[in-house]
Amino acid sequence: MTLRYLSSGDLILDIALVFRVSISTARIAVKVTCHALWIRLQPLYMPIPTTETWVHVAQGFGRTWQFPNCIGAVDGKHVQIKCPKNSGSVFFNYKGTYSIVLLAVVDCNYKFVMVDVGAYGKQSDGGVLEQSKFGKRLQQGKLPLPKDLHLPNTSLPAPFVFVGDEAFQLRTDFFSPYPGSVLNPSERVLNYRLSRARRCAENAFGILVTRWRILKRTMGERPANSESNVKAMCVLHNFLMDAYTASEDSYCGPGYADSVSPLGQRRGAQW
Repeated sequence: MTLRYLSSGDLILDIALVFRVSISTARIAVKVTCHALWIRLQPLYMPIPTTETWVHVAQGFGRTWQFPNCIGAVDGKHVQIKCPKNSGSVFFNYKGTYSIVLLAVVDCNYKFVMVDVGAYGKQSDGGVLEQSKFGKRLQQGKLPLPKDLHLPNTSLPAPFVFVGDEAFQLRTDFFSPYPGSVLNPSERVLNYRLSRARRCAENAFGILVTRWRILKRTMGERPANSESNVKAMCVLHNFLMDAYTASEDSYCGPGYADSVSPLGQRRGAQW
């Protein structure tokens, strides 16, 4: 019932009719199941990252997207919800809808390394990062990040970094692109490489929304229940990415994510 509800995007009323249960029973079933999915699957498919985890992620970005020392692409996604009573404008976002924010760190294979769900929709991605547990630990230097490592063909050690778009503050451990359009060749190359790495987060969100169609509409649950739904979908996303290979009928088949042509040109995803 829960998988049908999350993947089809049908209203809870339609789900209740299909399974011949009351609406309240269907809601309780979804709530309990999503909580159980997160509790049981998170330690297996989205464990708390260790130093070894970050090293493995960095190796993947260096090998796949030629961006060494990158330990994750960071981005935020607004998940539309029904405006809670007496909530004022805290959930009202720049798109003119009400939402909570999914902030995610994504690896080179479009899997979620970490997620933070539930921030108010009025906050920017940069603000969400600063207020999240992940962001606070990053600012305080409490994440188990690897020690500096020299880049290919260099002898000077360089820090491991997260990458994101212009919404995030530039730091020694967080790269964002050079602003503006008047850039020198080195800056343009860096922006291009950073964009390739950063697109992993956008691709992960694209796959998530395509496969879990409830994210294409407004969730009618309370914010806490919507948060639980999103966390369950994220961990199911990782489970299915591991369970299926890149075939026509897989969870992430051809066209669901960016690819690179034999000539080195990036082909955008079709979601």
